[in-house]
Amino acid sequence: MDLHRRMVEAYPAVAVRELIANALIHQDFHVSSAGPLIELFPDRLEISNPGQPLMEVDQAILQAEIEQLPTPDFRTSGDSTIAVLYGPRSTDSMTREERIRAVYWHACLKFVTQQPVTNSTIRARFALNDASKASRMLAEAVEAVEAVEAVEANMLAPKDPNAGRRYMQYLPYWAA
Repeated sequence: MDLHRRMVEAYPAVAVRELIANALIHQDFHVSSAGPLIELFPDRLEISNPGQPLMEVDQAILQAEIEQLPTPDFRTSGDSTIAVLYGPRSTDSMTREERIRAVYWHACLKFVTQQPVTNSTIRARFALNDASKASRMLAEAVEAVEAVEAVEANMLAPKDPNAGRRYMQYLPYWAA
């Protein structure tokens, strides 16, 4: 029996490096009692720092999408910013909010590469065999846009609302 040790990264090094660099660079130096904090949990990595983000957090790191990890979560709490990078897990174990955020990031990545988001791209991204499950995920994202929390949810809008269901394509809400 020949055994080999293989290293598997739970988090993309590029994403971790960028989050830590941003926490160091963009911290609020007026807060003398606190600095950046990195916490590693079994299912996630949290990086927090004093100060509000200097850029829209929706534009941060696409590496998690490329690596097909659950989408990072960026929160502001009082005068600090928290970035949460989640480890690998199945779509079924994601919350509704996490699925919606993941579909949104998928749409952003597709938008910058000038490709439409469709049921089949969602199936490929989330390794789904069931087209109806992909349709439900898209519907959740579109409903979030149509609801009051549209901007907070950061979701999708149909590219052409009059397209038939079979030919429907989606864009990030800000690109529609």
